Amino acid sequence: MAKFPKAIRQDIAEIKATRGDANPYQITLNMGDGNKIIADSRTIAKKIQYYPSIVAQVKTTGTVDLEVGAFFLTGKEVSE
Repeated sequence: MAKFPKAIRQDIAEIKATRGDANPYQITLNMGDGNKIIADSRTIAKKIQYYPSIVAQVKTTGTVDLEVGAFFLTGKEVSE
């Protein structure tokens, strides 16, 4: 987290080790703006920089997936 931009660090409400079926390094960040980030703990420091530009392009809350690429899913596309 020390490598995250300060504005993003301040917006993180919660971090969970969610360890998805295919990725034991999966983490989920619940953000103060109502979005979630799903990422790989080994690569999130490099990819978190894309988060502000991704959410700036959408008018709803959802999930930003940074595990493999970087894309946004609305609540309808995400299965909990």
